[in-house]
Amino acid sequence: MATSPLPQLHSLRIHGYPYISPRSLNQLPHLNQLHTLTIAHSGIIVDYDALRIISHLTSLEDLTLAVDLSERDLTRPLQLGPGFRALKHLHLCGIIQEIRAILLACGRCPRMQAFGLIIISALSAEMVINTFAIVQDQLTDAITDIQFRILDDLDFSLFSLTDIVEPFFAFPKVDAFLADFAGHIPRMNYDDVSRLTAAWPSLTSFHFICDQTQPPGFDGALKIEGLAEMARRWPLLDYLHLPILDVRTLPSPSDVPRINHKMLADLEVFELRGEETVDIASLAVILDRLFPNLERPASFKKEELTRQNPTFTRPLGALDYARLLMGVITVNRECEQATGEVDVACAHPAHLEIEDSPP
Repeated sequence: MATSPLPQLHSLRIHGYPYISPRSLNQLPHLNQLHTLTIAHSGIIVDYDALRIISHLTSLEDLTLAVDLSERDLTRPLQLGPGFRALKHLHLCGIIQEIRAILLACGRCPRMQAFGLIIISALSAEMVINTFAIVQDQLTDAITDIQFRILDDLDFSLFSLTDIVEPFFAFPKVDAFLADFAGHIPRMNYDDVSRLTAAWPSLTSFHFICDQTQPPGFDGALKIEGLAEMARRWPLLDYLHLPILDVRTLPSPSDVPRINHKMLADLEVFELRGEETVDIASLAVILDRLFPNLERPASFKKEELTRQNPTFTRPLGALDYARLLMGVITVNRECEQATGEVDVACAHPAHLEIEDSPP
């Protein structure tokens, strides 16, 4: 890597190469004004020697990298420079033992605002939780963004989500949270929501993700009562992503408080447990009482039901129909506000049609 002609370089991002030797980073010390180094998807897997070079770049503020310390004896502490302590953003990808060793060697990072981990493998769910306790010791309450993705299919179903993220409750300024699990997710019930909302009152985005359906016996899915608590306690929330929502037993819509959350526009639920039998009209009214500004389409085209894109990855489900019906509710409410009476034409079920695509 020819860096000597670029001593004033502030940002270096490398993407898309199949493999680049970590020795290519040997010239990084010439970049003494480098603020951003993003190489996690570059083909460079950072070994211990390269990590030590990076750790002495005291100008760095934003660092994203994948590590492989398999040739290093992790029973001995890593010897790293002071550069990590100046970071504002750090995203690490590696196996859990290597991540733990790096965090312990970094020391306290008082400027850190955004922290993310991609955990390729771990011996157990308990080891992940213990590693998060180490993270708590290294960061301060300046942190606002926490992300972790666990690629190893560990069984977290014996734990609640708050069991896992409790170390992060020490950071009350967190406004963005992402937890991505490969398969067996932790439980999340009403009490977990109460603890999450109390710990992070200013949250704007909550991503709890798993792109797999949970086993039939899984009893840790969030219910409408927990969703209502999110609406009540997170007034700034504008994005909500859940792996599963249990709608097998809905409360009466009239028993759900009209919270009228002002911000939330995007709600994604991967699995709606009980969608085969749910009363879609009741679900729509409940969602409208909680999140009246939720995005709702006017209609779906048939081609969108199978088109592989981020929005439509499976056949139209109950939540999709509920959002269509919410559109009818909105139109009806606008008619009522304009005329002082319900306009039956506005609320006609034809608004729920699925359009044919043009030839």
